[in-house]
Amino acid sequence: MCPMLGHEAERIMSLGSILRRAWTGCVGAFHHDRRGVAGVIFSLALVPMVAAVGTSVDYARRSDVAAALQRGVDAAALAAALAAKEKRDSNTAALAAFRSTFKRTETIGAPDVLYRLVDGRHRVTADTRLATRFMSVVGLNEMSISAIADAVYAPARPEPVEIALVMDTTNSMFCGCQWPDVVKAVSSMLQGLKGDGSQPYFVTLIPMSDRVNVGTVGTSSTSWMKGKAPADWNGCFEPRERATAGFPYALDDDRPNSNNDKFSPSAPGSYLPNHVGAAYGTNGVPVCPTQAITGPTNDVKDIESALTSFSGAGTGRYDEGMAWGWRVLSEKWQGQWKAGNSYPSKNGSRRKIAIFVSDGRTTA
Repeated sequence: MCPMLGHEAERIMSLGSILRRAWTGCVGAFHHDRRGVAGVIFSLALVPMVAAVGTSVDYARRSDVAAALQRGVDAAALAAALAAKEKRDSNTAALAAFRSTFKRTETIGAPDVLYRLVDGRHRVTADTRLATRFMSVVGLNEMSISAIADAVYAPARPEPVEIALVMDTTNSMFCGCQWPDVVKAVSSMLQGLKGDGSQPYFVTLIPMSDRVNVGTVGTSSTSWMKGKAPADWNGCFEPRERATAGFPYALDDDRPNSNNDKFSPSAPGSYLPNHVGAAYGTNGVPVCPTQAITGPTNDVKDIESALTSFSGAGTGRYDEGMAWGWRVLSEKWQGQWKAGNSYPSKNGSRRKIAIFVSDGRTTA
């Protein structure tokens, strides 16, 4: 019996060795086999990827709703101030104005709107919530949105005033049908600032595209120029950028008294007809608008007439537009414009207002 037991034991030991080798081989193969690993990694990364993309989508939605909510409280605060002036109920006016302005339906319920009178200011606040579409995968199911606006009714009182109206006349301002609305709003604003006309009132219209056309007739523009004007120069200068107080490309209101202060005329090749609607000329230089500065004038109709004749070109250089608005109002430029030697007035003698009208876009 003993030999039989010995042979049986050998067979059992051989089977154990086979099983160990098989197990070791399977585990080793699993450890080293990389087939399908991309799918595993992608599955593990899918949740944070969805969360990252979803966060940008949800925050874009939140930003859009927040802008609409702000417009709503702005309209409500203005309506409340006007209602108080007209002896109507400000709370009723504010709520009605908000409802007529805020039309978004994706919020969780209607926004909570509150009107209060705070230190003489008509204040409107609004709070709402927006359900998330993607961020719920990381546990954020909704986002809070708030807006606030204050308004004060200030009755107009005539006072001496000088106004520089810098108008964006780039292509985007003429997309759709918005320009007639712009003209109407600007006209109403200027009439309000003029009041009853009993006080000195001057307004200068400064059309801005890639450059500003300061004009060639009735001003001292040719004396501001370095060298001679090109034969077909129509009134545009290059930006006069100089290092000032650590800023290497600053624009200032210094009057061009010396050759170092004078302006270089824009290249003639930059003049394009308004109907072309291009950002740059064929030789790559910026567009000079054909519309020149209008004013200074005390007749709002002069400004209205100029505005209705505008058409768009270029993409815009806003700093250059505001620089010329500054120069139109600066006492350093006294006697350089078409309103006599006392214009612009000395600082402090009249109210000076610079107004910049733009849609904020710089696309061609």
